[in-house]
Amino acid sequence: MRGQAPGTACFQRAALGILPDAPSSHSVLTVTCNLICNFARTRGSSVCFNNSVMKNLPSPHASQLAHSVTKIPAPVFLAALVLLSLSSAHAVDGTWKAGTGSGVWSATTNWTGNPNPVPGGAGSKVGLNTGTGGSVFVTIDGAVASRTVGTLDFGGSSIWTVASGSGGTLTFDNSGSNAVINIEDVAAATLSNHVINAPVILNSSLIINANDPMRGLGTGAAGVISGAGSITKNGPGGLGFYFSAVNTFAGGFTLNGGSVSASNNSSFGSGTLTLNSGSIVNTGGYRGYANTLVLGGDVTLNTAGGGSNNFSGTTTLTGSRILTVESAVASLIGNIGESSAGYGITKTGTGSLTLSGSNTYSGTTTLTAGTMIVGNNSALGTGKTVVSGASAATLKINSGITVGNNIVYSSSNASSAIERVVANSASFNVGTTGTLTSDFAGGTDNTTASLLAGSGATTLTMSFAPTATASNDGSRISDVFDLSLSTSRTYVLQLTTGVVGSDPLYLGWLDGGAWVEATTGNTGTPGSLAGPHAMTWDAFVSANGAFNATTMLGAYGYDETTTTAWAVLDHNSEFALVVPEPTTLGLLGLSLTVLVALRRRRTA
Repeated sequence: MRGQAPGTACFQRAALGILPDAPSSHSVLTVTCNLICNFARTRGSSVCFNNSVMKNLPSPHASQLAHSVTKIPAPVFLAALVLLSLSSAHAVDGTWKAGTGSGVWSATTNWTGNPNPVPGGAGSKVGLNTGTGGSVFVTIDGAVASRTVGTLDFGGSSIWTVASGSGGTLTFDNSGSNAVINIEDVAAATLSNHVINAPVILNSSLIINANDPMRGLGTGAAGVISGAGSITKNGPGGLGFYFSAVNTFAGGFTLNGGSVSASNNSSFGSGTLTLNSGSIVNTGGYRGYANTLVLGGDVTLNTAGGGSNNFSGTTTLTGSRILTVESAVASLIGNIGESSAGYGITKTGTGSLTLSGSNTYSGTTTLTAGTMIVGNNSALGTGKTVVSGASAATLKINSGITVGNNIVYSSSNASSAIERVVANSASFNVGTTGTLTSDFAGGTDNTTASLLAGSGATTLTMSFAPTATASNDGSRISDVFDLSLSTSRTYVLQLTTGVVGSDPLYLGWLDGGAWVEATTGNTGTPGSLAGPHAMTWDAFVSANGAFNATTMLGAYGYDETTTTAWAVLDHNSEFALVVPEPTTLGLLGLSLTVLVALRRRRTA
């Protein structure tokens, strides 16, 4: 070539620097030129890219460069293409110019740099943090329909929106490391609520450090979040998946703080949903998340505002967890297990939580506020269940469900209750094959309530209290059991303290401010077996046959050795174990004497 010595290569850097979309820094181009020159020299070839040809070349560069090569063997040309391609993919950092309003990503005049760059590329750092107020839209446009960033910073006093333009996408790729979105904490009067209103591709896992809210990620009907990466949400600010399409990113979603709002059943992609802290906000309606769920910390499963959050995937407790449901509804439908033995669940908040899986966690299930609905015989795991605290709390056991857990009641709120839906006579019980027991500090001994038999469907509302206002309350030796049936039925109630005693006792009900024998409150016609029986219920059934609501109404008995009393009743009331006063004791003794005499006459 004229003016060029054999075995040399010449690149006009000034010409290369002005190619469309070329990197702003000449350093990579210089390295590229030197590498190709050295490669050419080893082959005894000369390469010359003519400045007059190069300076007006449009994109793509590689095909045009081929026409400016006077003499170049194939290996040298391929090396040039590869290295030029690498140079064009080089990460370029940039910050939106202060004072610049909305604009397009491709305009070099919108970014800072020397010369003005168009930022992007794997590992690049892009700053949208120079706004001075109002909304600023940065639209992905131009020949490069997809922009790639490694770190994206939102801040300043503007609300930023990255818009897709004509189908533009935003890819997060940090060259082998986690990609990052940083959201600056600005003045409380500024609602940042930044939005990425474009399809998002996760080539790297994405960490969002939200010190202020980010209203939307992958927002809009076409704003799908895809890719193999995961999303981790840190910080107190909120994150919204508003109006999003079906997200397909596979790496999972982890919440470490703040809140996340979901308006789509697939907001969290297809991977594992890990909740370590923070809250899930439903934007309205039913939300059903099929992700495998890991409860790695105490979380709020639904905040106030309506709608329901429902988690159907298999759930793992990595520790004992406090689950808060505010004035809304949530459910854990999938089976709940544990990573180690002894982990339990505590439900707080005024909302409702349904457990309906076949659960195997072994710790205590505690209800301190709101409602917990039991939708499976194994829903409460294998440990005991406790209703406690000063707030109103209701444990609802659905129709057809009988759990095997011991249920302990210690709530101090008069509105707290255990609600049991009885489907038929076969399921007439307090809802557990275990025990339903009170547990209050001080006062009388803990009391166990049992419904031994009954007739027909109804809803039972049950609770305990440690005190009563009866004039003869000194005769009460148990906690007070409050029982209400939604439909009048005949049933058998038994109370016991489990403490060995020797005194006669009876099951009393609170009538007009005094404890009296419970069957005196019945409204139906007493049966042929009505009256006192100095025996246990099992012994009574053994002597008289299976439960019969007609013949047995009004029968009652006791077992002094276990401080137990039972009665066949048909009314609602507050009930307790009562030791008879002297007058009542005499009447009870007379009743038993008459009963024995009548039986002897019948057998004579």
